Amino acid sequence: MSSMTPPAMAVDALDWTQIASLLDSEGHAVLPGLFSSLQSLAGDADHLRPVSLAAARLGRGELFYYGDKLPQPLRDLRQARYPHLASIANRWNAALQLDDRYPATLRAFLQRNREAGQANALMGAIYLQNGVCLLPRTDDHTRRLKIIENEIGEMSGDSVLLETVALDGTQAEKVVARFKADRDEEYAEFLDKCKDFEAEIAKETAANKFTYAELEENDADLRKLQSWLEKIRKLDFYGASLATDARERLQACESLLDAYAQRVFEAHDENH
Repeated sequence: MSSMTPPAMAVDALDWTQIASLLDSEGHAVLPGLFSSLQSLAGDADHLRPVSLAAARLGRGELFYYGDKLPQPLRDLRQARYPHLASIANRWNAALQLDDRYPATLRAFLQRNREAGQANALMGAIYLQNGVCLLPRTDDHTRRLKIIENEIGEMSGDSVLLETVALDGTQAEKVVARFKADRDEEYAEFLDKCKDFEAEIAKETAANKFTYAELEENDADLRKLQSWLEKIRKLDFYGASLATDARERLQACESLLDAYAQRVFEAHDENH
């Protein structure tokens, strides 16, 4: 039985040779039948926001978008589509004699972006709709938002900064829950990476690969985990439920690397 999701099966069933050829010659390609049932892919329609392209002078029809979080079927679709598009993009880069290459998976691509300092949301904000976001008021947020407001103005754009309060406790709880859910999603990704780190140490231990080269590589991976968790923690304004698990898992990774390092030192001493 296949473990692929329906969106992934739909993407893999497309003629990607033809799609690549159209992208080469036309710069765009239609993916037939992929969105034949938008409602089935969209999930909770209450979170789907339409924008009239005609009103925005961008053509005809409507653009549907989500704030900062896609429903699971659309996430599956994005993940399934990424490797095909990355392969095409890498072929273009090679033809243009550009050194950059896209990773093979979406997760690796997003991880590379995070390591480069890119965040999923503006300073950990939650988005109510396109261009409308919420942040707890702090001196740091106020300063950074005023800088952004000035940059938008210099580009002849328009922005408004507002201070607001929830109408009642229930509304406030909804907002806090959104912040926590976003951070928990990032903590969950972090925990997956910790699992990969632990598996790599276990593999090298089983193979008796106790070398300084391996230790240096694992040490670099651990430092990436430490930096990543610190970035998530700074955006965890309300104490997401997975925060403790993430902190304890990182400590376990640190202890694991300490034990592996000791084995490397011992192996080195034995050979000299």
